[in-house]
Amino acid sequence: MRAVASAVLLAACAGEPVSWEDPDPARLGIDGLEGPYGAASIDLRASARASEAVPVEIVYPCDDEGEPDVSDAPTVVLVHGGFVVPDRYRWLAVHWATRGYVVAMPRADWLLAITQPGNGEVALRALREASADDGLLEGVVASDGPVAVSGHSLGGVLAAGQWAREDGVEGLVLLASFPAAGTDLSEASDKPVVALAGATDAKAPPDDVESHLEPIEGPLWYGVVDGMNHYAWTDDPTPVELAGDGEQTRAVDDTRRDAQRVLDTWLDAWLLDDADALGRLDGEFPGVVQP
Repeated sequence: MRAVASAVLLAACAGEPVSWEDPDPARLGIDGLEGPYGAASIDLRASARASEAVPVEIVYPCDDEGEPDVSDAPTVVLVHGGFVVPDRYRWLAVHWATRGYVVAMPRADWLLAITQPGNGEVALRALREASADDGLLEGVVASDGPVAVSGHSLGGVLAAGQWAREDGVEGLVLLASFPAAGTDLSEASDKPVVALAGATDAKAPPDDVESHLEPIEGPLWYGVVDGMNHYAWTDDPTPVELAGDGEQTRAVDDTRRDAQRVLDTWLDAWLLDDADALGRLDGEFPGVVQP
């Protein structure tokens, strides 16, 4: 793994766990719906770059007591977009947690991930350090377990950088985003990518997203979600955000579920080595068009 200009010196829990979803064995985690686990989160503070503390929220699968209910689980690092607090993506982190994934969400200073491009690496190392300790998160992920990095908008640009340079990161999930021009993708020529754009997104129009995905050499699944705009990926969009976006022409929950069908299948295929899921990626998904 290539070294980055940051080093995790300490990962400490800050606060008590919070439960977001109760477990339910009747939930099967198929067709874009939640899985059987509950979902809870705890905040870490990871010391990095010698004098900075990076807040990282860990969302994990839990039992009915809010205790972790997995071991050696796959990890998704989720990087927020510009000026968007990570909390606004918790809906997606909770969804993935109910399906058995552990999600690490770092928060950048001034809510601009580009000012701290190593925060994804910091978050992953902090989670692994906490998992190796004897605290609440003991054993939830392995030190060399499967990892995907994900990001929305500007967060996807940073996620793409981590994916391209870090050997231990298998997959990249781009939400209304693409790698920045000049990103060195040479070390990621065989790594898989899933990219979703919204059909009515005015910030990252589908044609722009598609054209910027051309340098990706590895397995790429690209789709456009019908009726989805840029900020449907976030909870509580502001009037200013919506004024600069395209119109959301379908219910947000419906477009999110369409997206989740793809993302769930892709994560299971590549992080769990699920051959059935990999086969389903060759089929069609409701509400999502592959150009």
